[in-house]
Amino acid sequence: MVSLPFAPHRTRGPPQPYHRQPGASSSRRGCRRPPLRFCVLWAAFSFVLLAVYLLRHDVLRQPDAARWIGWQAHERITRPHAAAPEAKLGALASPADASPEAWGADPQHDFDLSFPLDVYAPLLPNPAPLVDMTVHSCFPLSPATCMPPSDEATDRRLGRWVRVDRPLDAEAALQLGAGSGGGVLSKVLGGLESRYLFYRRSRRANVPRVVDLRIVHAGQEAPLEPGWKVITNDLTTSMQRMLGTAKSAHLWFRVLEAPQKARPDEMEGIGRRQEKDSQGRPVVSQGASWADDAAQAITEIDIKYGPAPAWPGFTEIGALSPPIPSLSLASPHLMIRRQPEPLPSIPIAPSFHTDGTFKIMQVADMHFSTTPEKCRDTPSWVGDDCGMNTTAAMLGAWLDHEKPDLVVFSGDQINGQGTSWDERSTIPAVLMPVIERKIHWVSIFGNHDSQSGRLTRREQQILLARLPYSLTRVGPAWLHDGTGAGNYYVRLISPTPDRTHLFTLYFLDSGEAAPKSTALKLLPGKLGWAGYDYIRQDQINWFLEQSAKVKKHLVPYKPDGGKDLGKLWPRRQDRSGASRRAEAETPEWSADAGQGTGLRKAPALLWTHIPLPEFFDKPDMARDGREMIIGQERGESSGKKGAQAQRGIGTAMQRQGTDRDVVGVLSGHMHNNADCRRVQYVWMCFNGGSSYLGYGEPKIERRVRVMHLRNWGERIDTWQLFEKTPGRQYEATLWEMHKFDH
Repeated sequence: MVSLPFAPHRTRGPPQPYHRQPGASSSRRGCRRPPLRFCVLWAAFSFVLLAVYLLRHDVLRQPDAARWIGWQAHERITRPHAAAPEAKLGALASPADASPEAWGADPQHDFDLSFPLDVYAPLLPNPAPLVDMTVHSCFPLSPATCMPPSDEATDRRLGRWVRVDRPLDAEAALQLGAGSGGGVLSKVLGGLESRYLFYRRSRRANVPRVVDLRIVHAGQEAPLEPGWKVITNDLTTSMQRMLGTAKSAHLWFRVLEAPQKARPDEMEGIGRRQEKDSQGRPVVSQGASWADDAAQAITEIDIKYGPAPAWPGFTEIGALSPPIPSLSLASPHLMIRRQPEPLPSIPIAPSFHTDGTFKIMQVADMHFSTTPEKCRDTPSWVGDDCGMNTTAAMLGAWLDHEKPDLVVFSGDQINGQGTSWDERSTIPAVLMPVIERKIHWVSIFGNHDSQSGRLTRREQQILLARLPYSLTRVGPAWLHDGTGAGNYYVRLISPTPDRTHLFTLYFLDSGEAAPKSTALKLLPGKLGWAGYDYIRQDQINWFLEQSAKVKKHLVPYKPDGGKDLGKLWPRRQDRSGASRRAEAETPEWSADAGQGTGLRKAPALLWTHIPLPEFFDKPDMARDGREMIIGQERGESSGKKGAQAQRGIGTAMQRQGTDRDVVGVLSGHMHNNADCRRVQYVWMCFNGGSSYLGYGEPKIERRVRVMHLRNWGERIDTWQLFEKTPGRQYEATLWEMHKFDH
């Protein structure tokens, strides 16, 4: 046997204990302490195993956005087959599913099974009704206890508790916004205890449904009709009641019990709830049938703060507590939604009218707040009761006068600066005059829109894009340091079958504040301010890419008067005399319709909130030697303080040469400027302030600007509407193809 040179030498004899080595001193007994690095590695390995286990079993509380994929964990991928023409989407099709008792579903309702039951998403049109409600306290030091007690059997039958993620007390809600205002007392009160509403939601047919809510304050009479239940926990916190900032209040909700399975002798009046008197005789309940009452079930609950109107689709029930202006506390209001209504159908690309016109109204710098704010810098005739409703009424009057096809909100819709700490409670007040009149609208961000709220610019853009009559789009979020969701465009097309792209509307987010240099970061507060933000280079590149995609068309544009073929032509002998007469009256296609003088890209207007530095450059000179300026003399002349910190987009447009499509740039931001001036063949137009809630000058009237596209977008007229002076002001032809485009 060959002995390896590195083989250890083995000592003959009985085996030694593991803790005593040959030749070791007998005084060393016990285990040797493991090294520190071994303990660290063991702890790290244990942590990795624990993390893998928690992630695998989904026991961590994840944000809603990360859980959405789990909504469909138990859903069928394919849609049910339509067994009959009257079958609805989501109706049962297979014989195995024919019995609703087998799985508890309600075959009479067109529920979308992909909607979640255990996630609070108030803007999701979830039609599943609420079946139970409660109020529970939550404490910052023990967030794990912020869930009402329940058991597995109840969760299976009624669904799990879902928290309405908006506090019932304004003190706690105020602290949720970034940069929120409020005094020391409100911060203390909001950090001790807060109360939340919880509900259960179910698609089962054999469970009760919540059909009504009522807030009963101390001293008020409670409802005595059958079906009403009270939540024993108070809607206000003990600290609120102790300090007198709110009185005791309880929430009552009316429940509609599910009908029991009727016997054959009780089938008379099917669909009605069968009740019996003391002698066992069936009694038909008063009111609507079960199906009618069930259709009124509440499907969602939301909380808003302040006097703004309810979110579209919701109805306000009442206030939970009064406002306290001295503490910057707005009154919380309870809102409900019954059956969700689909959003109105809107075109992806709006079209010109058949006369070749399209009217746009710009509204600038509304500066609405969650906490009610007083009007600023108003003339004496406005009155002391001026507020949010005064500005909303003024906007409504402008809309009724002009009836625009599109409204552009050009930034600073909400005030920021600590007063607009809840966007969902503030935005409806800005947009409701437009939504109520069913007018299409778009919006861009200003420097104040994301200062004080809970939502990022991207989250707010998604919110705006889902509102009725909104043409607002969610742009590429990677632009502008990850906040570029507010960069997008809208194309205007012809109303004829050719659907020619005739005009483009660009919307670029000018940001909030310019990035700070290393030296400025060391300075506190406003001393480290680097100026207003600007359109970044990646935004410029994106804009140039979109502009390059615009196809040229023959100008001047002449619409095709013909009619596209909708179906195969029938034989002449098969057509009636009426159809032949209609065909004779239909204008035929003209070969001259597409004949023009040349090819050109569709012209465009560009909106950005903070004005470009070019707004303060020397204007072009007209042929008569006068400066090309239209409108009232500016009230703010300092471009360094009010304009974007850096140039870029203006230079890029000039470098496009003959391929440049933008003929005008429109901005807000500077409330006392409202003129238009042409700079290097591009018109730069201010709007002026449109709201009493933003700063201004009593001698400068609030106003809006109208851009009237004529001749299929080949001519642009503009004028302004004032708060008091009637009629159109400073009306002029701003641009016309082949006349001023040189």
